[in-house]
Amino acid sequence: DGGGLFANVTSTVVITGTPFIGNTSNSWDGGGALYIDRSTLDMRNSPITDNHASGYYGHGGGLRLSYTTTRLMNCPLSGNTATGSQATGGGMFVTRSDLVMVDCPVTGNSATIQGGGLAIWDYTTAIVKNSPIRGNSTTSANSGGGVRIYNRSDVTIDRSPITANYSAGSGGGVSVSTYAYVRLLDSPVDSNHAVLDGGGVTLW
Repeated sequence: DGGGLFANVTSTVVITGTPFIGNTSNSWDGGGALYIDRSTLDMRNSPITDNHASGYYGHGGGLRLSYTTTRLMNCPLSGNTATGSQATGGGMFVTRSDLVMVDCPVTGNSATIQGGGLAIWDYTTAIVKNSPIRGNSTTSANSGGGVRIYNRSDVTIDRSPITANYSAGSGGGVSVSTYAYVRLLDSPVDSNHAVLDGGGVTLW
């Protein structure tokens, strides 16, 4: 778990000016660059680029976060991949957590199943601000080329255009389901594509 860094059980992780580039996790759970569990993460000015998770679930090609309070400032997520047969969240997979990310473009990430850019899961509260979501993709007939929001998560996407993402299933830009709540504030949804339903947004 965590090709570049793994932390769990009430750890406090502070990272500044430290790129995570080209790391790989082949474990069952994933986290190509970082896997942070039941901890606190404060990360600034640290690109997360070209990392890879390939385990069966292998969630989070760049970051995997669970039960964690996270602040990301100026940490671009680009070119990360999650390629396990059930993998979700090419750039980031986050579940049962509190997340704020500002000035963190999410570009050119991919996942096998859902959430090519971001997968926001299971009771997570997230604010994504000034962070364009562009050119991300999923490769199987599931959903959320740019962002997948699932199961009672509460997400605000603020001044973060969602453009040119692709889903081999539904929800090319954003896919939302199972009592999840999403606000799009000054965040154009443009030029996304889905093979099935909802080229821009699908709600189901």
